[in-house]
Amino acid sequence: MTEIETKNLILKPFIKENLNDAISLFQDKDFMAFSPNGTLNTEDASKRFFEILEHYKKNGFGKFAIILKSTNKII
Repeated sequence: MTEIETKNLILKPFIKENLNDAISLFQDKDFMAFSPNGTLNTEDASKRFFEILEHYKKNGFGKFAIILKSTNKII
């Protein structure tokens, strides 16, 4: 998969190194406000992250990490 870049953002597939950031986001009530599952515990957040990675492998597409260029952090 390729990256998409705008003036302020980079959109790219998640990679294993994003695990800790993803777990933090999946446990954040504001980030997960529109998720049908709500916030996740550490085990479920980790499982969900690896489901996203597996989806890439299996289907050739999936959810992207959105990275704010000014901080180089996933938002």
